Amino acid sequence: MEKHMITVMNGKQQLQLTPERLAMYHRCNLIEAHDENHETYYLFFYKQVFLTGKKASDVKRHSFVEKAFKNGILFDSDHPLLNNLLNSTSSIKFQRFNQLLNKIQQTYTPQETVLIFTFFDTFIDKQKIIKLAQNLFYEYRRNGKLYMGYQILRILNHFAPEHGWIKQQVNHMDYQKYAMFYNQSPEQIVKKDPLYAELICFEKRTSPECQLILSSILTTGKRWTDFLSVTIDHYAKAPDSARFQTLITLLGRFISEDSEKANILNHLYRQSPDLPELQHHLFQTSLLLHNYDEAIDLVSLHRLPLTALQKKELKDVILESLPSLKKQTIEKLSVVLQQLFASDSEKLNEILMPCVSYLLKEHDINYIKAWLRPLEQSEHPLPVVKKINEMIMVLDDPDKQSSLGEMYYFFKQSEKAIECFKWDMELKPDDPKPIQSLSKIYAENGQPEESQTYQQLLRSMNKRAN
Repeated sequence: MEKHMITVMNGKQQLQLTPERLAMYHRCNLIEAHDENHETYYLFFYKQVFLTGKKASDVKRHSFVEKAFKNGILFDSDHPLLNNLLNSTSSIKFQRFNQLLNKIQQTYTPQETVLIFTFFDTFIDKQKIIKLAQNLFYEYRRNGKLYMGYQILRILNHFAPEHGWIKQQVNHMDYQKYAMFYNQSPEQIVKKDPLYAELICFEKRTSPECQLILSSILTTGKRWTDFLSVTIDHYAKAPDSARFQTLITLLGRFISEDSEKANILNHLYRQSPDLPELQHHLFQTSLLLHNYDEAIDLVSLHRLPLTALQKKELKDVILESLPSLKKQTIEKLSVVLQQLFASDSEKLNEILMPCVSYLLKEHDINYIKAWLRPLEQSEHPLPVVKKINEMIMVLDDPDKQSSLGEMYYFFKQSEKAIECFKWDMELKPDDPKPIQSLSKIYAENGQPEESQTYQQLLRSMNKRAN
């Protein structure tokens, strides 16, 4: 999949950026991108809504950006979720932080405002972020809304736990009863403070309890891209049938194009290639999308056990699509066929016949011999294998060119058969058999004039004999 070029406005300057990777971390979707001069930019989304972007010559240690790409859920630049995120944004315009603050305060709660500005600690001095939070905290305190002020303290404590003022306030006697509440399980915290619960559950998202809470928060908020990201991450780290079925259901619900669903599964497969359910689903999806090379690759790599119906489907695909298969796929095809049909020699021979006929158009008999080698282990050699071995034996024998021609004709290689019969006719000018064969082949090929020529030659030969 091609990378999605991003057109952004930075003031009056228009930029063309190439995305490199996406991180999901603490309600933020963060895209790292580069311009044509290899300068780095970061695009910030909050709950899948674009906020602003910033150019970064460097990323501070322990900053939000560093943590996002170290501890978040990461996707490559060509991942469909990154493209979906960009496609859901009508325009991308960088804003200055003062403008952004005004917009955020009109749209989000003070707690969310504080959280959002902690995203930008690479670009804004940390003390300024804390100062913004302090102003909001003291406003709550003046209005007697101690718990709402304490919610801001918890976000600050998550952001800068070693800061002196924050440590002092979080542990202040005035807030002791609130502090005790936050010592409870996430299941209790989410009832009163879902924002903070989400932060905690995201960091502990490998635990079953936090997985359930995080999934509930994301579905309640209809943040489907984030929910899909978390579900992919959960399945990759701890695959099981139920979680995989949830993932497939989500893809069916929120991704409309079958090709995009397949791309998401392929990205997951590259990350975790040894998951049987994923392998089988990708196999079926590859057949559905006519990606036959990918389907055969999966069978070859993982020795997928297929049902009788799937074997028939794959057999039909191979017979119908041989000319369109990649060279690498055809080279491994005999191994795949042996794996699938080893217990049914009749069916195996049936599918090998057209394969060998096709390969003989481009390759010599020695290539076919090598290609069939994985199928020579049987106690009872397959008819097609026996036929190729017979061809090898007479290949360079001048007295056996008619036999070789008949075998080429058996594999529907009329041109090569004609060469053999012509050679035999020259070696045996009084033998009518190669002439009869040539007349027959030309007639079948829709070349009546050539066929008549050899018929006439045959009649002349009969006259001389009489």
